[in-house]
Amino acid sequence: MSRTEHPLTSSPPARSSVSGFVWAIALAWVCLIFLLPGNGSLPLIDRDEPRFAQATREMMQRQDWIVPYFNQEYRFDKPPLIYWMMAAAYGAGGVNEFTARLPSVVCALLLGWSLYGMGRRWLQDDRKAFLAALMMLTCFQMLQHGRAAVADMPMILCVFWSHAALVHLLLAPGQASRRWFWILYGSLGFGFLAKGPVALAVPLLTILFFRVVFDRKPLPWRNLKLLPGLAVVLALVGAWGIPALIMTRGEFYQVGIGKHVIERGHASFNGHMASAAFYLLTLAISLFPWSASLGVGFGHLRRNFHRDRLMRFLVAWVVGTYLLFSLYATKLPHYVMPAFPAWMLLLADAIISRTSESKASVWWRRGVRGLFGTLAVILVFGGSALFFFVTSSTVSLAGLALIGLGLVLGGLLWLGLYDGTVSLARLWSPLLVCAAGVVLVGHSLHHAHPAVAAARFLSDLPPETQCGFTGYTEPSVVFYTDRKWETLRSEDLPSFLGMPGSRALVIREREVKADRAFRQLFAPSRQADREQAGPVTREELEALGYHVDVVEGINPARSSYVRLLVAKKTGP
Repeated sequence: MSRTEHPLTSSPPARSSVSGFVWAIALAWVCLIFLLPGNGSLPLIDRDEPRFAQATREMMQRQDWIVPYFNQEYRFDKPPLIYWMMAAAYGAGGVNEFTARLPSVVCALLLGWSLYGMGRRWLQDDRKAFLAALMMLTCFQMLQHGRAAVADMPMILCVFWSHAALVHLLLAPGQASRRWFWILYGSLGFGFLAKGPVALAVPLLTILFFRVVFDRKPLPWRNLKLLPGLAVVLALVGAWGIPALIMTRGEFYQVGIGKHVIERGHASFNGHMASAAFYLLTLAISLFPWSASLGVGFGHLRRNFHRDRLMRFLVAWVVGTYLLFSLYATKLPHYVMPAFPAWMLLLADAIISRTSESKASVWWRRGVRGLFGTLAVILVFGGSALFFFVTSSTVSLAGLALIGLGLVLGGLLWLGLYDGTVSLARLWSPLLVCAAGVVLVGHSLHHAHPAVAAARFLSDLPPETQCGFTGYTEPSVVFYTDRKWETLRSEDLPSFLGMPGSRALVIREREVKADRAFRQLFAPSRQADREQAGPVTREELEALGYHVDVVEGINPARSSYVRLLVAKKTGP
């Protein structure tokens, strides 16, 4: 890199034989091939996706655009931006899995384009900018959350733009313009509306680490115009937040911030707790296949860190994000995704700029590719064995899903060979392999999803039907039936079953974790079945006049096999 003090110069970026418009079109095709296939067949994955999707549907049914509800009860987990975006998609294409996931795909595409546009200015090279955007769109974590019907992608897009504005306002003050003021504080405000205070905390920590730890040079703070900017953020957040607080009498703050932000910081939420090194340990998986180039990246970083100010800013971006979520008690691999654009810019710069590679980085690259290649082969052959040689339909479908996952990993490995120096045509074959794998996973999970089958059996019930579930209380049941469900204890069942009117009931008869399910394929244990028997039998339900169906499937939220009794009654 030739950059020393300011990452932005008046000189144009290094041009390639491909125009910027072609790069942008190529990124659009990458996004569409990688993130759209399978979205209509892949069922919403418990527990988060159905909650967001159903809360949006109930928001539209109530015509209440301020306070979200799920299962006809308050849902304070996240602010409303993702619900508004999903509602727009529902209005255009109906309520389904594809439209629920569409906002995340759109935000992923916008992030790819934004990263390319900023990267070509910051790195002064079209190829580096394209490679950074390509890596962002095609890493393993993006494969999941770039299509997920959750709030992460709008927040990540906003966090990226807040950092882009900080670069222009603080690191290149000669080129700062009034629009960057609006971009900075607009992205902070909308980022808060997407996922709360994290959208404010990440840019703040980046600036603190950059100024105090990594750069330690004066910054033109006056360019931030802090007081007017805070007024913009408060206006954006307050336009929704004040009515929400009034309508819920302060509960939105007490639960949404108190429980889902502060409490998650010092206590494990839903069992998602791990050591402080969790995100370092999951780095190779989250960034795969581009994590194979981490050795090259760290070597390039070591050689250029002290003479490249942009690099120091990107490192502060990564370190601040990782430290924030490492100190957080509740940990999930995707929490650190706001730092991924910085990772990809660093790696793309290193991959294309490298003149040599150390022995350690070579062994790291070979080890990562060998590990995931072996895993892909195991998944394909193991899944094939289950699909072709096991008679249980649920396990056979699980085998098909494993084949699809193996194809995804294989396609990613193939894609990871792209280093920005070869033709764009090299991208399409591995992308299509990944897409085929996702379609297989979606097809198999759709046919093996208990909530989908249960909803099909209950589809002819009248609207006034009272519904209850016990044992299997996943949010997907609420979404796929679009009904209010009451959680029943075993002692509540006799009174619920004996009440007059239309009734629907879902009972978990049996559940086996994945590892135990594979063991029982070869050594079935009837004693285990008796120990996990449900609170009521099929014969007892039929004696009470219920029509009963037995549903078997895979519960992704618990990585388990479940067998459900689904019962309905329309008479007195």
